[in-house]
Amino acid sequence: MALVQKIAAINEENNDINGQHAAWKRVLGILNWIKIWNPQRDDDDIYATVIHELTHASHWDMNHNDFNDTDVKVKESWARGVQWWLTRKVYKNYRGGSTITPTYTQIVVDLIDSKADDYKNFGAVFPEDQVTGYTIKEIEDALKGQKTWNNWRDNIKKKYTNGTEDKIDALFSYWE
Repeated sequence: MALVQKIAAINEENNDINGQHAAWKRVLGILNWIKIWNPQRDDDDIYATVIHELTHASHWDMNHNDFNDTDVKVKESWARGVQWWLTRKVYKNYRGGSTITPTYTQIVVDLIDSKADDYKNFGAVFPEDQVTGYTIKEIEDALKGQKTWNNWRDNIKKKYTNGTEDKIDALFSYWE
């Protein structure tokens, strides 16, 4: 069965947030699960916000209970990473959403990018970011069933062999 997403573009400014995903609004299927504000922003920022909120919806679909009990930092860092990865497919110069510690990290960016990319995005820079070469699919698969920052980290190491995996602990600690 295909999942239908209800998205509302709100034609007004919101000084608090650019977008919102509210899983609880799915109950009767008549409310907007995703809302996007601040239409005055650049197209790439609006597109990125939609991707970010759709990522929350997709994460929720992995397992409702896992999502509800997952650390906010894991949810937001995952959404921030997918936002970066997918938005760059359409907007080549997109650097990613800004880091807002401790919740919105660039851990996904840093698991994927190379040292040469460090200054082109909002990820960590050398020596903190010595991890590279994971795919978005590997990171997503390692996320399934994981509710905490450390469990997600450990599952990535457990599931995948990578020449930089011995640096993952340091990278996760940097973003902690």
